[in-house]
Amino acid sequence: MRILCYKRPNIFLLILLILGFAHCNEASKEKNEAPEPKQPQQQEQKEETKQIEKSKDPVHKIKSDTEFKNILDNSGSKLIVIDLYADWCGPCKRLAPVLEKIAEENPDKADFYKVNIDELRNVAALFKVSNIPYVVFLTNRTVVKGIVGLHPRERYVSIINHFAK
Repeated sequence: MRILCYKRPNIFLLILLILGFAHCNEASKEKNEAPEPKQPQQQEQKEETKQIEKSKDPVHKIKSDTEFKNILDNSGSKLIVIDLYADWCGPCKRLAPVLEKIAEENPDKADFYKVNIDELRNVAALFKVSNIPYVVFLTNRTVVKGIVGLHPRERYVSIINHFAK
């Protein structure tokens, strides 16, 4: 009787090992399959669509430290509004459409940008971000105002009107 008790778990383990190896082989086959090359025409259409989306968005998302530096270098004396946010932040999600609407209404007063602090940690460190949302207002590469948290729309508009030239 003892022998039968030991043999059954061994058979069970053997079956599990066989199934595990079979699954590993299928997964490695999927990884080794080369993706189909995209047709050049489809790539061109997607790139054009991205450019159109980028130009429609009133608040441009900064995607790299280099892009951030270039924006600052080329801003001159124009007011720059930067929304420092994170995807997981509830107040940040509520602030985004407010800033987009303000940007649509005031394209001549300021340039509007957003920075995901989880993606661009160097930018977040530069502004010493400890709480978000954090909206920074810059002129001539200098921070003229920074506000933390979610505020009424009028507060953002008031700051923009005060510092815009």
